Amino acid sequence: MINVAIDAVCLDAYPLLSESFENYSFFVFDSLNNVDRENYPVVMLFYEGKLSLSMMDGKRPIYVDVDFSAGQSVYRNENKSVKNELLAKAVGIKSNEASGLKILDATAGFGRDSLLLASFGCQVVMLERSPLMAALLLDGLQRAKNERTLRDTVKRMSLLHTDALGILQVASFPSVMKEGFVFSPDVIYLDPMFPGTNKSAQVKKDMRILRCALGEEMDGEELICRAMASGVKRVVVKRPRKGAVLGGGKPSFQVIGKSARFDVYFP
Repeated sequence: MINVAIDAVCLDAYPLLSESFENYSFFVFDSLNNVDRENYPVVMLFYEGKLSLSMMDGKRPIYVDVDFSAGQSVYRNENKSVKNELLAKAVGIKSNEASGLKILDATAGFGRDSLLLASFGCQVVMLERSPLMAALLLDGLQRAKNERTLRDTVKRMSLLHTDALGILQVASFPSVMKEGFVFSPDVIYLDPMFPGTNKSAQVKKDMRILRCALGEEMDGEELICRAMASGVKRVVVKRPRKGAVLGGGKPSFQVIGKSARFDVYFP
């Protein structure tokens, strides 16, 4: 993990940022003028009304946030159908309304896939272990609740700031995931970080900042092994189109797109 600078206002708004920082060195700042960008390459602050992560791109700062009402998320939601969404096919959605299907997104990231699944009517629980990413997701969810077109969708989305590996090894999983929170998923969805092939500047920027803030994820193999042993009905793993299969087992089937594919297992 790298050093992170966090605005004091952000710590007040999202107390989880001051928790679980044993793997980080972080500096609390009141003004960006106080931040040593060389020693603290990632900065968390409110930028244009959104909680954002920032890093330097040459001599200029770039920012990333979770905004479910803009960009790619809006386009996918407005044009979604089971026919054109490979993820929908992979998790087992049969029509444009999937009411009752319960999905555990064990590697939530920016939450875009969770939003898409919830827009089909799925109940989605997102797990995110990074306090930085979890705070961005919470901020995005809170703002989305005020958007008329998103209000019903985000009601079907829940976030737990926790490590999926810890959840998946609990003896009582998949019926009880966390004290006071009961959820029995039909599907576990895994999207371990991999080098993107999408050439849009926005995706590149998102992934650059995410990798800088979180480092490389090295536990994809362990995640799928625990998911397969969890007792859940279906496990879906997103992979690069030509990437190696995780876990060593042969998928039951695959849904293949131009740059990515979904490996589907029935444990």
